[in-house]
Amino acid sequence: MDSIPVSENTVEDLNRKNDQAEMLSKLHLMHCMTLQSEVERLEFKHLAFQNKIEELQLKHDGLMLKMERKLQVVTLRMEQDLQVTQTEVERLLKHEAGLQKEINRIFCSTSMRLTEPLRKMRRIKAPWRK
Repeated sequence: MDSIPVSENTVEDLNRKNDQAEMLSKLHLMHCMTLQSEVERLEFKHLAFQNKIEELQLKHDGLMLKMERKLQVVTLRMEQDLQVTQTEVERLLKHEAGLQKEINRIFCSTSMRLTEPLRKMRRIKAPWRK
C-alpha cells in the first residue's frame, strides 16, 4: 500500500508541475510577445527616424544646391561688374591721356604767344647796342 500513495502523490506532483510548467510557458509566451511588440515598436521608430534623416538629407542637399547656384550667380555678376569697371577705367585713362595732350598743346601755344614778344624784342637791335 505504500506504493499507491507514492503513485498518487507522484500524479499530484506531476499535475502540479505540469500546471506550473504551463503557467511558466504562458508567462514566457507573454514575455516573448511583449518583447516582440517592443521590437516592432522600436523598428517602426527606427524606420521613422531613418525616413526623417533621409528627408533632412534631401532638404540639406537641396539647400546646398540652392546656395551653390546663388553663389554662382553672385560670382558671375561680380565678374561682369569687374569687367564693366575695367572697361570704364580704360576709357577714363584714354580720356585722361587725350585731355593731357590737349592741356600740353594749350600750354605750349600759350607759352609761345607769351614769349613771342620777347623774341621779337631780341631780334630788334637797339641803336645803343651796336
